[in-house]
Amino acid sequence: MTNSVTINNSTLLSKIIQKQNAEGLNDYAFADKLIIERSTWTHIRLGRRKIGLTLLRAILRTYPELTDDVIAFMHDGDYSQSNKPPKLTISSQPAPVDL
Repeated sequence: MTNSVTINNSTLLSKIIQKQNAEGLNDYAFADKLIIERSTWTHIRLGRRKIGLTLLRAILRTYPELTDDVIAFMHDGDYSQSNKPPKLTISSQPAPVDL
């Protein structure tokens, strides 16, 4: 299992693009194969968006051999860092009130 190696957004994206290239699919045909919006794949591939849950589900459904990489990405990579809940801070001072 690859979870001992951190998989970040660019690493996982490279593996996904390798699958696309191996099958000789253009961006539209690849998005259709994944059953995702064509614009979603284009924006992710061009770096305008990061990999999100929609693409992760599609990859797991279409390429189950990438499961270990997806799990590592969700556990250690950019996805886990960007989807952490915000830290709550408790102050002993009352919050200011605008009048």
